[in-house]
Amino acid sequence: MENVITQNDLKMFRLQLLNDIRQIVDEKLSAMSAPIVNDWIKAGTARKILDMSPGSLQNLRIAGKIRFKKIRGSYYYNLKDINNLFK
Repeated sequence: MENVITQNDLKMFRLQLLNDIRQIVDEKLSAMSAPIVNDWIKAGTARKILDMSPGSLQNLRIAGKIRFKKIRGSYYYNLKDINNLFK
């Protein structure tokens, strides 16, 4: 027996495919617009935000101007403290 695909079958497939794609895009967009709560950021991100060298960031850390955590050799900085430097 031979399977015949009609134009109506193709139209239904196209509509289903478009709906599936639309649903995936909507899910991704809603995930991107959800508020991101991340109180601690890596040193590289902190340096990009502050536009400073690793030494300058280290000086802020040593002076106690920003809180930090050291986890397995990586430094994490408190985002609120970084934002308060601008106030």
